[in-house]
Amino acid sequence: MRFVASHGLSDDYCAAVTGHSPWKPGDQDPEAIFVDDSENMNEPENLKAVVRREGIRALGFVPLTVNRSAVGKFAFSAKESSS
Repeated sequence: MRFVASHGLSDDYCAAVTGHSPWKPGDQDPEAIFVDDSENMNEPENLKAVVRREGIRALGFVPLTVNRSAVGKFAFSAKESSS
């Protein structure tokens, strides 16, 4: 999955996370994911470092589906942790 649009994100960040998704295309009934502190997310350190450099602390991912199958995602982020 790749960016269609973004606001306030660096080109480096967009390039680094393009293709990353919590779901695979076709996953059935995917659930939204909310990360209240990016330092505690269960992701590889290189991905956490990219998020850290961008100044992102909280993230959310909402699956976009067709016939209950994942086809994309809507992602949003915040510079402050929600915790």
